[in-house]
Amino acid sequence: RRATLFSALILSAGSLLTGEEPQNLPPTQTPSSVVEPMSPPVDPTASPKRQPPKTPEIPLELRPLKVAVELSWTADVFWDFQAATQLQAEIAEQLGEIYGHWWSLSVSTEQISHRPHRADRTTSSATNLKATGDKLFRLTFSRSGASYQVSGLEWDEQAGNSSPLLEEDVFDRRMLSSTAVKIITESFRPVAIVSEVREGGAVLRVIGGELAPGLGKLNPDAAEAMNSPETVSSNESTQVKSTQVNSSATSSGEASPVSTVSSPLSGVSAILPGDYLTVVLKNFDKKHLVQSRQSLDWTYLKVTELNRGRLECKTISAFRAPLVPASRRSETVALRVRPLAQGTTVRVIPRGRNVEPLAGCRVQVLDRLPTVQAP
Repeated sequence: RRATLFSALILSAGSLLTGEEPQNLPPTQTPSSVVEPMSPPVDPTASPKRQPPKTPEIPLELRPLKVAVELSWTADVFWDFQAATQLQAEIAEQLGEIYGHWWSLSVSTEQISHRPHRADRTTSSATNLKATGDKLFRLTFSRSGASYQVSGLEWDEQAGNSSPLLEEDVFDRRMLSSTAVKIITESFRPVAIVSEVREGGAVLRVIGGELAPGLGKLNPDAAEAMNSPETVSSNESTQVKSTQVNSSATSSGEASPVSTVSSPLSGVSAILPGDYLTVVLKNFDKKHLVQSRQSLDWTYLKVTELNRGRLECKTISAFRAPLVPASRRSETVALRVRPLAQGTTVRVIPRGRNVEPLAGCRVQVLDRLPTVQAP
């Protein structure tokens, strides 16, 4: 027995020295081994996975405006949907000819039971606007006696406000499409983003400014500007100079230079030098979603220079520095405004005393005369 124990100790000591596992251990004492899964073989010819390239951001000047036009009409205007569909096609065709690639246009129709109230037509313009894009034009066709009434306005998503409600009466149903297009062009307000703030002015970039069409026939201001004596004389002098340059270049054997083209923003219901823009400040949250919009009162931007999709404006404001540079959490938006009527001068004085007029007061306009019960 002593010899057996002695031989077992010698065998265990030898296994420890050689690093081998003892062969006569019971199964319960054998250390467990972990089998690792084998990785698949690497193919040397396979190309590594590449991330899809990011879509480059389109500049503001090259991004078309997403415009939706909603046409609502009562049953007494059209007796079938075919006439309404024809009106829809005519309006889409005329707007496409006027604005071209500047607008990504969609026109839809809807029959209503009655003509909505004026307040409803103004306040309900933001319905389903998130799915339409930048601008929404809502037009209503109704009938009153022998005339057709066409009313419409524009809602802008960037500024979050609507244009004044325009209304016109038509006695010939064939003039409905042209009247609707006229209301759309008059209520259309181009949008610009302030990119640089300067002392006494700012530089703006017009959304889709490079895609704006040329001079159109429906812009009375542009037509009047082109027919003015100053413009005609400047054009004549420019033509004389270009003729002299072309003749000298031809005689010297050089190619004639290409004539310069005026800015596309001087086209149909767009922006012209001398126009005024209203200012709206947009605030964003951490996810760059619009959190609030604030209209800057007593502040306008006057267009002094126009270079394609780039505007240089002069700041006219009652405040010292109303504009702030753009940042990740804020952005300044400007919309063109053209008064539809002559200006009104209001002289405000304190009640009961005739003293110097007061400036910077808010005036409440009423459609009635004051009485003793309601002064």
